[in-house]
Amino acid sequence: MKPSKDFFEFSLYVSFFPQLVAGPIVRAKDFIPQLKVNQFFRQINFQLAANYFIMGLVKKVLIADNMAPISDAIFADPAQYGTLATWVGVMAYAIQIYCDFSGYSDMAIGVAALLGFKLMENFNMPYIATNITEFWRKWHISLSTWLRDYLFIPLGGSRGTRAMYHRNLMITMLLGGLWHGASWNFVVWGGMHGAALILHKLYKVNISDKIRLGNISSKLYNSISWAVTMAFVCVTWVFFRAQTFGDSWQIIKNMFLFKESVGYSVPLGFLLLLTLVFVGHFFGAKFFDKIENDQGHLFRKPYIQAVLWGVAIFVVLLFGQDDNQAFIYFQF
Repeated sequence: MKPSKDFFEFSLYVSFFPQLVAGPIVRAKDFIPQLKVNQFFRQINFQLAANYFIMGLVKKVLIADNMAPISDAIFADPAQYGTLATWVGVMAYAIQIYCDFSGYSDMAIGVAALLGFKLMENFNMPYIATNITEFWRKWHISLSTWLRDYLFIPLGGSRGTRAMYHRNLMITMLLGGLWHGASWNFVVWGGMHGAALILHKLYKVNISDKIRLGNISSKLYNSISWAVTMAFVCVTWVFFRAQTFGDSWQIIKNMFLFKESVGYSVPLGFLLLLTLVFVGHFFGAKFFDKIENDQGHLFRKPYIQAVLWGVAIFVVLLFGQDDNQAFIYFQF
């Protein structure tokens, strides 16, 4: 878009507080035109705003903050934990970072909606992805599209030879890793995702699109693909979370070289929150689509939503952590 010549518009764009610290990344072409439209209080969709904010609050305070002590203990001293405990800690962090970050984004979208602004969705249930390409279409969407438009495409995108295409993809993901911090762990994290994206492209072109599944049903194939994708994502989170490369390597060894977890029992809270996240992931999309498309749906009634909001806030107050946990992405 053409640069704005209105200092007030530009200042509001770069300092818009709901999403300023951790996203979603808002582009001027999506935000500044909203400033030119007259807004009235009666046009504010309070129900939508409250739904987003309370959903984000539940993700952050109820789920992410309760997962934090489990994952922090494993990553603080990985050498003393066995295989089972290590996998629990890594999976706890996978859930923590998703609920922490998407919870912030949901609350930012909700607060912006109360002010009359529409921000883009930043997450679309990424943990139901059946391949790594789909994962990156669903995870931190505003950053993924930003990297695509301002790094991948200017580098040449998919134009040119296949080798050039893969090179551009790898450079983009390496720089995406470095965006989070100047650490070898982030370089490895970005490089692993870049390599996985390249391998998936090769698999899709050379194998997946040229063979039939035969006796393997599509549901079984998708289930296996989902399990492989989730296992890869969890393993790469190790490099994202660990303080040093040595700690990362110790955790990877614990995960895949069987080591007995002496005296360790899986926390009940972990199992409950794990179930909550994945049940919500698998059934949430269809449920929200039904609410969106069915005007007479029970859950669209204001009094039903008010009851659900009250229950959600009560559960957050009852089971939320007493100590305040900063949002993970504040450090980036």
